[in-house]
Amino acid sequence: MEFLKLLIKICIIFSVSTGYSASPSEWTLIAEEDNIRVMRGGEEKDGDFPFKVEGEIDASLEQVVNILLDFDRKPEWSPKCDRVTTIEKYSDYKYFVKEKYLSPWPARNREFFLLGEIIVKNEDHVVVTARSDDSRGLEDPSSVVADVDHLDIYLTRLSDNKTNMVFIFQGDLKGWIPQWLKSLIQGKWPLLFIQGLREQLKKDDITWCSGYKAIADSFNGTER
Repeated sequence: MEFLKLLIKICIIFSVSTGYSASPSEWTLIAEEDNIRVMRGGEEKDGDFPFKVEGEIDASLEQVVNILLDFDRKPEWSPKCDRVTTIEKYSDYKYFVKEKYLSPWPARNREFFLLGEIIVKNEDHVVVTARSDDSRGLEDPSSVVADVDHLDIYLTRLSDNKTNMVFIFQGDLKGWIPQWLKSLIQGKWPLLFIQGLREQLKKDDITWCSGYKAIADSFNGTER
């Protein structure tokens, strides 16, 4: 039985790592560091900005989900994240947030209006997914509203204290972005995302946020 569970996990990780129906058909490895692999996808239309990053995190699945749902503290670790505002919470699993990211001059800051959802497949597999919804309008005239087609984070429990993450993004950041900055975002930002999350998990003051507590029953109520 344990062998069968391990085989299922390996198959899921392999299927997520090698293909995704809504993502570019080809991925090119552009960076590999700290046991993290960053890939760039071919642009399917003008402005598309696809990347995929995968790596392992030395923490339980529950701990990783808790960090991702703690929106108030996301600016502490997510690269260039200035603030996250929860606009509306539809349920324990669905929410509408605004995220603001700072860009170096001369590019303008970006805002993301995201409809997000936490999908708990089972106690070993979780998907965090989001899509753009800018119907509320732009509040900061100094920023540009990005258009996110797909933002999907696949989390798989490998053991009690190890989680695999595959993060796939496809969207248009809109507005003018110099090529050097685009290359930096695609190649470096995804790497820093996982590295930042790893460092956040090492902090002594991490507590179980209300977002995780609301869905804890999906993990048999266990806060590991």
